[in-house]
Amino acid sequence: MASGIPENTTAPLEHKYYWYQYDDIRFLQRVNHAAAAHVDYKSRGAYVFFSFGGYHADKETRAQPDYYCNHVFRSADIDIHKFDVATRQWSLVKTRSKKDDPLLAPCAKCRYGHSVCSYNGRAYMFGGRNDDDGSMSCVACFDIASSSWIVCDTSGQVPAARDGHGCTVIGSVMFIHGGYCEMESQFTNTLYGLNLETLMWTEYPDKGARVVERDFHTATAVGQNKIIVFGGRSDELAPIFSARDIYDDKFYCYDLNKLVWSEMITTGYKPVGRRSHCAVCCTGNIVYFAGFNNKMKKHFADLFILNTATNHITEVRPWGEYPCARRRSACALVGTEIIIFGGTSPQPVGHKGRELLVDRSDTYILNILPSLQELCVSCIVEHGVNYAVLPSLLIAYIEKIRSLDSKRSETDLK
Repeated sequence: MASGIPENTTAPLEHKYYWYQYDDIRFLQRVNHAAAAHVDYKSRGAYVFFSFGGYHADKETRAQPDYYCNHVFRSADIDIHKFDVATRQWSLVKTRSKKDDPLLAPCAKCRYGHSVCSYNGRAYMFGGRNDDDGSMSCVACFDIASSSWIVCDTSGQVPAARDGHGCTVIGSVMFIHGGYCEMESQFTNTLYGLNLETLMWTEYPDKGARVVERDFHTATAVGQNKIIVFGGRSDELAPIFSARDIYDDKFYCYDLNKLVWSEMITTGYKPVGRRSHCAVCCTGNIVYFAGFNNKMKKHFADLFILNTATNHITEVRPWGEYPCARRRSACALVGTEIIIFGGTSPQPVGHKGRELLVDRSDTYILNILPSLQELCVSCIVEHGVNYAVLPSLLIAYIEKIRSLDSKRSETDLK
C-alpha cells in the first residue's frame, strides 16, 4: 500500500508528536462523515465527540465490477456514533425524534459530504447528499444532552443545497464555504455565515483574490477574524463540472474585518494540491493530514502544520503507529489530541487490475502534547542511548517505538 508520504522532502522531521492506533473499537467503515467535538460538563469536563452519517460500503461490495456505475446510497435515518476519549471506545447513540415526541424534529436523513459543528451543547448539520434525496440545504439540529433532534428554522440569505463544502465556527457563527451545488451542476466559492443564536444566514462579499470554485476542501477558523481555505477539487471550466479536475495548492485567507480574500505567501514545506483531507486548528497552527489528487492518482499520508503567524509550513512525521494513506476521513480536536477516523484507502490490486478502494474503520489519535515518558523515549531512540538497565516494560515500549520508526524510515525511502 502506498504511503503517500512525499519523497526527498527537505522539511525537518519532528519527533515531539505521537500517533496511536486503535483498530477495533467499534467504529464502522465510513467515509465522508462529519465530526463535532463536545465538552460534557456533567462528567467533569470530559471530552466526547460525535460522528454523523457518512457513506459506507464493505470490501466485497466495492469489488463488484459494476459498483461505480450502479451502486446507490439510499435514504434512511442518519446514524450517530459517540467516541469517549477517556475509554477510547465508540458507541452507537440512541436518538429521539418526531416519531418519539411530536414536539421534536424529524430525524435527519443519512448523507455524505455534509458538515457538523458543535455550539452551546448542540450539533448543527448542514448540506450533504444521498442518492434518493439529492443535495440538502436545511440545517438539522441535534441536542447532545437529550440525544434529540430539535426544530431549527433558519432565515435570511439561505445558501443553495450543496455537498463537499468547507465549514468552521467563529464565536456564534457557523461559516460555510464553497461546495458542489447539484441543482446547478456547478461548483461554488460563496461564503455564508449562520448566526447560531438568531438562526439568520448572511452571504459575505466575494472581494480580493479570486478563490476558484471548489469542493471537498477545508475552511479553518484562526482566531476571531480569519478563515483559511486550502485544497479541494475544481475544474478547468469552473464553476461548471466537466470532469477535468484542477487541484489548487495555494492557501487563501478571508479577513472578516475587511471582508476580503487574499492569497497567502507561504514558506517551507510545499504540500501538493489535494481534496478530501483533514484540517484542525490548535493554538494558531493548522494541522493538515492526508487527502487525494486524482490528476496524480495518488492518496497522501503526509502531516504538515501551517503556522498562521509566520505563514511557514513544516512537515511533521511523528513517532508511533503512522496511518496509511487515505482520503475522506473525519477529524476532531479534543483537548491536546487530534482524533482521525475512517476514510478510504487504496489496495494495490482490484477487479481486473483496477485499484480497489477499501473503507476503513480504524481510529488514530495524534498526541500534540506528549508525556514526559514519551519525550524521554523519543530521545533514547533518536540518539541511540543504552536502555538495557531500564525496567522491562519500558524496554518493551522502546523496542516497539524503534521498530515502528524503522518501518517509517523504510517507507520514506520508497
